[in-house]
Amino acid sequence: MSILVVAATDFEMQCFVEAGGCTDAQALITGVGLIETALSLTSFLCTSCQQIDLVLNFGIAGAYPKKNGAVQLLDICLAQQEVLGDFGVCLGNHIERFAER
Repeated sequence: MSILVVAATDFEMQCFVEAGGCTDAQALITGVGLIETALSLTSFLCTSCQQIDLVLNFGIAGAYPKKNGAVQLLDICLAQQEVLGDFGVCLGNHIERFAER
């Protein structure tokens, strides 16, 4: 089985590799956001000489280590709210899409 491991940033990929991630998988760093991921992944899959059977996308969703050490590497976190900032501007309790500005 051919596996492609995908992460948005090198930082995220390094965490996966250091934690003992798949040693026989290919790796792809896509860039941050849905559009960057879609473009990078599509380009890779269309130009790859090898058939990919499984794509494993992972990351930390912007949860970078806190200065006080509240979240440690390999901790499991449950998101209670998700804000896709790359789709607009967060203003208080709502997001205003870029097209509306």
